[in-house]
Amino acid sequence: SQISRCGFHAGMRKNEIIEARVRWFNLDGETGSIHIENTESFRIKGDAKPRFIPLSERFREFLRGYLAGKPADAWALKPETQHGKGIYRYDFHAPYNYYLCEKKMRWVTAHVMRHTFASLLAQKGVSIYKVAGWLGDGVQTTVDHYAHLAPQDRDLEKAM
Repeated sequence: SQISRCGFHAGMRKNEIIEARVRWFNLDGETGSIHIENTESFRIKGDAKPRFIPLSERFREFLRGYLAGKPADAWALKPETQHGKGIYRYDFHAPYNYYLCEKKMRWVTAHVMRHTFASLLAQKGVSIYKVAGWLGDGVQTTVDHYAHLAPQDRDLEKAM
């Protein structure tokens, strides 16, 4: 689903997934990227700066089909749903839980997907600074949560 791909492939927060505009997804260039930015109806958490997240090839291929023909200013997820009285413009909780129940993975939430994205990057040795930037979190927060997952650092051995 588009929801799980935004979480597992980009570490997007729940409201970022809901409020994502088609224009946020740049499918051109060598890798493509997501540009999470403030809109008239969305503010990045904690007044953080807009950020870029590179796209995996698998996610980019999915997005090429999923976003085809949608206007740039349309919401990527459920573009026909407008803001109402609720916190979220559209809350994917019920349909997503139904989907997860079918897959026997009800424990997976948007936040679990975000943590999985960051954990996998840290385990593969991706710079904690890059991970922090892609998540839109501070470096110290990212270090506190994910640095212990990094592969053993052998730089000391190289120097000796």
